[in-house]
Amino acid sequence: LYDFIVADLFELHQDQHGFNGQVFTHSLPSTLGPSLDSMITEAGFNIAEIRFIEGLLFISMLPLHFGNLKRQKILYLTGLTLLNEVL
Repeated sequence: LYDFIVADLFELHQDQHGFNGQVFTHSLPSTLGPSLDSMITEAGFNIAEIRFIEGLLFISMLPLHFGNLKRQKILYLTGLTLLNEVL
């Protein structure tokens, strides 16, 4: 997801109710994520722990993208989404 966000392949809309964002990953096969998750689990790693770390990494990228507020917002929202999946 990070590479797509850095390439500005996302939409972000804000209204009185909050934010709505989408990262355009349509060039990736829809089976890629589940296949990787399966391989990671079979290798003995905990997907929830990896998602937690991944969420923290997205949030930690905010200072590195100080010149693009819209990108900071989508990075933050992506991080929160990942954290909410496991908390």
